[in-house]
Amino acid sequence: MEKPTSQTQDLAEVDRSADEATGRARFDVETGFVTDADSLPASYFRSKFFVGSFCALGTGLVAGTGAFGYPAPVLSYINQDIGPDPNYIWISYVYNTCLAVTLPVLGQLSDIFGRRYFFVGGAVLGIMGSIVCSRAQSIPVLIGGNVLLGLASATQLSYHYVLGELVPTKHRYKAVGTLYMCSYAGSGFSPVIASAFLLRYPSVGWRGLYYLLLAFNTLSCMLGGP
Repeated sequence: MEKPTSQTQDLAEVDRSADEATGRARFDVETGFVTDADSLPASYFRSKFFVGSFCALGTGLVAGTGAFGYPAPVLSYINQDIGPDPNYIWISYVYNTCLAVTLPVLGQLSDIFGRRYFFVGGAVLGIMGSIVCSRAQSIPVLIGGNVLLGLASATQLSYHYVLGELVPTKHRYKAVGTLYMCSYAGSGFSPVIASAFLLRYPSVGWRGLYYLLLAFNTLSCMLGGP
């Protein structure tokens, strides 16, 4: 491996000073990104900043996975209620399409413009999409609402970008595992939750799934906001 030149080291020192001033992860020219756990205050993991940001990522991940997982098991019931429309399968398709378009560029754009704006903006889109879907009276409107949810989910499923800057490397595996468990509520248990709304709360029905997403997106926005 080629040793860094003195000019490279000088530039790295400037970047390191800027990173320390802004709170970003430090970059080392030989070993790459370094999050120094020893430099963190003892109360860091109990601070409002960390707890709020971590919980915002968790609730956002529930909303991001639930945007697809909650309605998927009951699409036929939704189509019976506000359809019938042969295009109802696009309720799920647009979610995946939006993810495919947005995910490849999200990381680079958030590097340039800042993580917070994208992730809080994603939560706002999730709120808007949840409201549109919960009040939809036709399949096309529901599809449009899921476009917003799909765009929001692209930021919510990219939680690892933020996690890498919040948690030191030595503790990161525990943080990833904890956050990953949040996805169970929006994926693994989604058929149970969807069925419960239809069977136990028929007056609310499938719209209750989007009310639930609205709650998670709102909570994520409040916790992750300034």
